[in-house]
Amino acid sequence: MQDVDLICCKFSKFMEDVNLIYLGFQGPCFTWRRVTLHQLLDIYVGNEACFNSWADSSVLHLARIGSDHRPLLLIGSTRQPTQPPASWQNDTRFVEMFMDVWNLSDNIVSNLINFTIIDAMWNREVFGDIGKRKARLLAHKQGIEKVFDFSRNDYLHDLEMKLKKELNTILTQEKSL
Repeated sequence: MQDVDLICCKFSKFMEDVNLIYLGFQGPCFTWRRVTLHQLLDIYVGNEACFNSWADSSVLHLARIGSDHRPLLLIGSTRQPTQPPASWQNDTRFVEMFMDVWNLSDNIVSNLINFTIIDAMWNREVFGDIGKRKARLLAHKQGIEKVFDFSRNDYLHDLEMKLKKELNTILTQEKSL
């Protein structure tokens, strides 16, 4: 038992040294179970800025489904986001799709399964495959650069500027994913 106390003491000291804050939880005490062994293995921690941004939030220990670990759910506060949302979240069509798919009378697992399937199709239809679009744009840009080795022309210059702008949009979307 002394080894466990020593580990807990060292972990607490580590958390203090790197300025991490334990966010706590609601629900069953243990996040892992195997036969008769139970442990709290999974926790949410954050620094002071994270804690201040998410101070009104709570962590829930959910039911184990097909695993020996309980999933953790962080329920966010209504304060300003700590980072800009992904580009698809800025698209009003995403909010509409989400509202159409999410059914408040269904359980979270059913909603997540439905949302994952519909979101993948929606993403392909609205944004397309970012990797393929990026590769196609880079290939076009390389072709233009090869032509520029021999001659300059206004049309290709304008096309290159358009491709650069489109590529920047795709890189932003790729980064947000």
